Amino acid sequence: MVLHAARACANSCIARETGLHLDTVRRWRGRFAQAGLPGLKDRQRCGSPLSFTPLQAAEVKPRACRLPACLPACLPACRE
Repeated sequence: MVLHAARACANSCIARETGLHLDTVRRWRGRFAQAGLPGLKDRQRCGSPLSFTPLQAAEVKPRACRLPACLPACLPACRE
């Protein structure tokens, strides 16, 4: 989004090209204009604290996204 903005693209054009909502483009572009790259960092959110550390989450994500080793044997046979 920032690279599109650097090319002087309009918010509506950026939203269309990236598939983001126009309000999302406006918000992030405004945060970047106000604070630069630090403005794009995640902000504090309300709610319960994180259950896992960033390191734990980074270790689990690759495992969760890997296909089971038994494929295709563990899938049910197609019935016609």
